[in-house]
Amino acid sequence: MVTVWWSGSVVIHHSFMEPGQSITADVYCYRLDEMMRNLAIKQPKLVNRMTPIILLENARPYAARMTVSKLQELKLETLRHPSYLPDLTHTNYHFFQNLNNFYLEKNSIPHGVS
Repeated sequence: MVTVWWSGSVVIHHSFMEPGQSITADVYCYRLDEMMRNLAIKQPKLVNRMTPIILLENARPYAARMTVSKLQELKLETLRHPSYLPDLTHTNYHFFQNLNNFYLEKNSIPHGVS
């Protein structure tokens, strides 16, 4: 499984989980720390604002007490992802659509052309 953190303009952080590994509160908190370090490098304006906002999809590892504490420690405002909002589709659409476009473009180059 891949975990992707992205803003409106760039993928901030992604990581792959080992097969069979679950997203526990410990794993989620670790990923939050990784994401914040990468966000500070890639888009420091978002980290330096009063309260960065994180949009949470429907999975619930963030509901654990430990994770709620971590979100408060990082001063992240959380928004729940609406079940259907056509202007704001899920990460997998954006992430995998771009990956698909990359492969289509890569495979459309004729052989022998550099």
